[in-house]
Amino acid sequence: MTTKFLLSSPEGDIILGKDQLSRPFLISPEEEHPFLTLGDYFSAIEAFLLREYRHPFSSLLSEAFASDFNLDKADIIIRSEKHGNFYHVASIEVIIPPHGKKFAVTTAISQKGKDCLAREFLLLERLNSVTEKSYLPAVYFQGSITVESQKGKEEVRIFLGEWLEDYHEWHLSNNSKTGGLNICIWDHKRGTREATPKEYFEIFRQTARILTIYYDPLTGNQIHPWHHAAGDFIVHCNNGAVAVKLITVRDFQPLLADKANATDNPQLVGLLYFFLNLSVKIRVDRLDGVGLAAWAPNPALNAAVVGFLEGLQYKQQAKTLQEPVLKQFISLLQSCSEEDLFNLFLPLMDLHEDENVEDHLIMQNNLQEHVRELVREVAKLAL
Repeated sequence: MTTKFLLSSPEGDIILGKDQLSRPFLISPEEEHPFLTLGDYFSAIEAFLLREYRHPFSSLLSEAFASDFNLDKADIIIRSEKHGNFYHVASIEVIIPPHGKKFAVTTAISQKGKDCLAREFLLLERLNSVTEKSYLPAVYFQGSITVESQKGKEEVRIFLGEWLEDYHEWHLSNNSKTGGLNICIWDHKRGTREATPKEYFEIFRQTARILTIYYDPLTGNQIHPWHHAAGDFIVHCNNGAVAVKLITVRDFQPLLADKANATDNPQLVGLLYFFLNLSVKIRVDRLDGVGLAAWAPNPALNAAVVGFLEGLQYKQQAKTLQEPVLKQFISLLQSCSEEDLFNLFLPLMDLHEDENVEDHLIMQNNLQEHVRELVREVAKLAL
């Protein structure tokens, strides 16, 4: 068995030498760990999968390879893929020529990150059983490993999940031809490129559909928080076909439950707030993923409305939404004036102000026009 440690980059893999591996490990983009190095991070993943959890890992690999698969004969590549404020994502690729199998390895070192990771594993496991076709990555097992050095020891929490091959992050970006905003797809294999009009529409349509499918109308539980700037939704494009998946579920809880429960029809009102929040939040990103807050122009809203309704129709067919609710919901929406809808958005604006000031500001600046566009979209709906 041979093991290589690599750093993934848009220009290709970077082989890490001793000098690079001895650098302090970054807990977050701005904070160094007191004593762990980048090499310790890689070694923790290696020890977790190839020693501590070797048996369940080998069992997964045996399903992918021939039944006589032997991990000791494999070449192992561990790549550092992405680092965030709470999680650190790597991939592990197991190769026995001519075959290979790749998995996602999510790790957390801060206490908040470890708590979030443990919760997310259970949520992904739970939500993957909601639909016949999952729009989330599969998760396999989780656990912890302790890394020790002369300066101290640290528990690293890890879970192994599905690697979504040929799915790519995307973000709003300045359109080089029109000067407006378009989606830039970060395809590092074929090159980053601007989305076609069809891809643009499909990314927003499928995003809205996915979030609606996982919405629970009885409890109001929904996937939250999520954000395009974090790369939560990724896209696969192949010969005109577009497929979107959601890679993370940080929490699953109601929003504005107090307002919904204070009415005679909490299910309908809860669904209304879910839809309004979806309609505005789906349009917010960071320019190129890291810049200033950016607002997606229509047809993003049109696509979101279409995807939301498709999600409700899916839930009706799955018997998780009572049949009259869809008609009642459309009727309620169409009875609302621009002023009514604007006022309904206000508690959502308060919510976003508490969560993210930049998001709140761009939503607030675009809210009046958003409501006008929403009224026009709602008027097209058939009961």
